[in-house]
Formats: sequence, structure tokens, C-alpha cells
Amino acid sequence: MPAAPTLGAGSGSAPPATPPHAGAIHRFHEGRLTRLFDGLTAANGICFSPDRAFAYFTDTPTRQILRQRLDADGWPDGHPTIFVDLTAERLNPGGAVVDAEGCFWSA
Repeated sequence: MPAAPTLGAGSGSAPPATPPHAGAIHRFHEGRLTRLFDGLTAANGICFSPDRAFAYFTDTPTRQILRQRLDADGWPDGHPTIFVDLTAERLNPGGAVVDAEGCFWSA
């Protein structure tokens, strides 16, 4: 469960226990669990920018890494956008991290 200071913790689902499109990303914050995104198959690579302005995640089978703007309290602001599309390369993004300089790394 990745965590970012003041943002709480994020959790995603991954196969084999989750049927296609039955997964979700949740946020556990101040004792409450809130579903942020659903319809995912293999939520993965949840991480945050150093300035806490963005969260990143992937639904691995889509071959896309998404970026979500966050408000000052760490909640999604608007809809996620495609940050990287690996469809043409036929690559499946997995775990990810954003380093202290703001560079995004994905396995």
C-alpha cells in the first residue's frame, strides 16, 4: 500500500483474484476507506509526485499509465489523463515510483 504524507494510503487490486474490470483503487484516510476509481482489472504502480500535485497509476492490461491531478488535500481533481501509452510497444507497465527529482520510473 503506497502512502504519501498527508495523502493517506492507496490500494489497488490485481489478478488472479480479481475478474476483469472488477478492481478498484481506494484511499484510506483519517480512518475512512473511499473508492476513487473502479472498473480496473490490475491496478498497479500507484505513486505520487514529490510536490503531491499528481498521483500515477496503471491498469496493467490497458498498457497505459495514467496521471491524476490532486487537490491540496490529496483528493482527485478532475479525471485521470493518459501519461504514457505503451500499446504500440506491447509493454505492460507494472510497479512504479517517482523519484525525489520528479522523474517517473515504471517496471
